[in-house]
Amino acid sequence: MQNLPGVAPDIQTRKPPIAATKDTGKLRLRTLSDLDGRSTAYKIAAGLRDDMIADAGGVDALSAVKVKLVESVATMTAVIEHYHSLILSGDTTVPLGELATLTNTRNRTAQLVGLGKASKTLDLDDYVSQTYGAKQ
Repeated sequence: MQNLPGVAPDIQTRKPPIAATKDTGKLRLRTLSDLDGRSTAYKIAAGLRDDMIADAGGVDALSAVKVKLVESVATMTAVIEHYHSLILSGDTTVPLGELATLTNTRNRTAQLVGLGKASKTLDLDDYVSQTYGAKQ
């Protein structure tokens, strides 16, 4: 009905993106630290991020780039889990192509980080004494 004479187009009710500001016109990027942190989605992603950093040997064992990659993997995993829960609850509107792309991207990003349990450095004498008892 928008094209009929005397009928106004739909009024846009959406707010402009938070990233844009009216006064300066500059783009202001949001980060995870800008979020409140009380939402379930944030808690899942942040918990996963913390677990993956711990698995990698702690934040001191990772470069700044790897920490950001871990954050990306955690966020993508939270979204993937959301999609999976929708599928398992019978939702047929889940964009399966997006899910597959996101899953592949998450997997490739995780490979870049080399996520997995950090290996422990163990002295051979310590290993022998722990495995076979005290030295003789």
